Amino acid sequence: MQKSFLHQNEYRIYNVNHDDNGAYIELLFSSSADGPFSVRDRVISFDLDDIRVITTAILVEESSQNHFLIYTKGTEGLYILPINPRNGLSLIESAETLIAKRPNWNHYGMHAPHIIYNRNSDYYYLFVSYGQSGIDGNIRVGRSRQVKGPYLDVNENDLTDCHDFDSQIGYLLLAPYSIGPSEHMTSIECVNITEEDNIWNMECKIFSNYHSDEHFVQYRMIWSDDDWPLIVPLSDIQTISRNTFSAADIAGKYDFVSFTPTTPQRRLIGVTLNILSPEDEGISCMRDSWAYPTKSYSMGRVELGGTIRGFWKMTNTDTLIISYCNYTETYKITYSNDKIVLTGKNNKGIACFAVKYNQTKS
Repeated sequence: MQKSFLHQNEYRIYNVNHDDNGAYIELLFSSSADGPFSVRDRVISFDLDDIRVITTAILVEESSQNHFLIYTKGTEGLYILPINPRNGLSLIESAETLIAKRPNWNHYGMHAPHIIYNRNSDYYYLFVSYGQSGIDGNIRVGRSRQVKGPYLDVNENDLTDCHDFDSQIGYLLLAPYSIGPSEHMTSIECVNITEEDNIWNMECKIFSNYHSDEHFVQYRMIWSDDDWPLIVPLSDIQTISRNTFSAADIAGKYDFVSFTPTTPQRRLIGVTLNILSPEDEGISCMRDSWAYPTKSYSMGRVELGGTIRGFWKMTNTDTLIISYCNYTETYKITYSNDKIVLTGKNNKGIACFAVKYNQTKS
């Protein structure tokens, strides 16, 4: 059953149910968060025979305070429906709007939708999980100026575009990954997103062994300079410090993960990223391979996986840019629990992060 939603003095739950005619979403209400809850009425019914999974969420529009119900309909896609705030039921004249869809061959489509509003950027952000819960769930994001869309990803693709045969549409924010001593993660999905005093957190459900061993973790979420969400990939974070970092602080060995979309979404394994001090010539590569001079704009060299070479520079006290091949990665630098963490995305719109372990900031 969904979490309750408080409107004035009434707690509401939009519950998915079934009968002989198919699936439907009903409104339950109570004067207490602990219940008991009573059924007010059906909000919407579905006459589709192949609906297997329906997940719902509720949203209050920032400007108008209008209510909207967000729900998935099996393989049909993700929809938004205006709701009457007074009684919690659908408005007579309202119609559902499609805001995201997966290809018809993608059997499980999407689930776990959430829409948030960021006052600083004036965007609505749609978070939704692609893939099957417990198997290959991964979190995608689109954003829009309007609550009813269209929701576009970081490359301006509409999330309703179902001609997506390699799962490239939708900004891949978080997928199963493995770095350092982290757990064996097989699937991840967003459960809730909260904000207080401009500090954002994302609660996620993680499966460690296909459909079993599920548990919940909380990640800190920050924002890029172009207003896209970034995840700090440590679930044990208590506080994040945004201080002045020096080249000596940044240099060292990291575990690096790039969230490259795949079909189905596989678990991404960390590789070594060496950020070298200005005087260093190389660690993994042959010294002769660094014979060409350091770029004038850079603060040092980088080695990714021992075979890819590039350069890095800091543009301000909390932003790092790494360039190699035809990629440019822009990171926010964070520091918590004696770890320097880089989280950002590259010029192709792919999220990435790197974690430097056992490093005390000087």
